[in-house]
Amino acid sequence: LHWNGVRFEHVSGSIGTLAAHSIIDLLREKGVPVDDRSKSPLETLRKVSVGRLQGAALQTSRAEYVLSQNPDVAASLERVPVLLDERPYFLMLSFKLVEQEPALSELLWKQIERVRESTAFKRAELDFYNAIP
Repeated sequence: LHWNGVRFEHVSGSIGTLAAHSIIDLLREKGVPVDDRSKSPLETLRKVSVGRLQGAALQTSRAEYVLSQNPDVAASLERVPVLLDERPYFLMLSFKLVEQEPALSELLWKQIERVRESTAFKRAELDFYNAIP
């Protein structure tokens, strides 16, 4: 299996992901068979590990965490270095707010960045992933 950033090559099986994830549409647009029946990233990755799936399409941070907690699974997998897709998520501010309160708007963006990069946030993210079965 190979992904060059534009198309898949050497596809001989399904790519696993989680139900209702937005990546499913991209995979199907690229003509790849999709298996979205797993209930967790670990289940998806185990299926790849034992050969039931050819690959997995998962959120990077969550997959990395699951693999860090399951070295036996991680040892049998290879991560493709090219992202399938990158989707930014935004806090939407109205034009009116940005126009009337530019300093507040900038402060919001800077604080979001500060929190996102903080040790406390990263710890909370790990706690969140630990709470998911």
